[in-house]
Amino acid sequence: MNTPHRHSTLWGRVCIWLIAMCCVPGILPRSIHAEGGEQLWAVLIVASIEEQRGEVPEKLKEFSEQMDEIFGYNTYKILEEKNKPLDLLDSPIEVTSQPFSMVLNYKGMQDKCHQFAFQLFQKQEEIVKSDIAVAPGSPWYIRGPTWGSSELIILILTRPM
Repeated sequence: MNTPHRHSTLWGRVCIWLIAMCCVPGILPRSIHAEGGEQLWAVLIVASIEEQRGEVPEKLKEFSEQMDEIFGYNTYKILEEKNKPLDLLDSPIEVTSQPFSMVLNYKGMQDKCHQFAFQLFQKQEEIVKSDIAVAPGSPWYIRGPTWGSSELIILILTRPM
């Protein structure tokens, strides 16, 4: 038989459990924890060597010196980019700029790195398929195919929102 005292004790335990669920990351669905989390930034970049260095897009300024060293180009242009909170990546993210597109499917965190299934397409043909691990705050670059006198560069970064 439930007495008023037992009922209030049970209700108190339920309230404590609900409060704990709201405060502990990972207990509730991922989309509820989006605020204050990390976001994915995926970018298709066209890079080339010009007689005079081109104006670096504002969003690439913090990466341009590193890209210069890695790839040897002096001009960069963003073809297309996507930003999305990692907590909301319950479906693949597509970044498309003709003739290239990439698809990233978030698989979660493992060994302190974000895990993605990565695909790169040229027109409709898949040219790269791989699983990648991206450490938070560390850019992940891939040298893509040449395109005329330029080359495709892919930049994937996870960082705090």
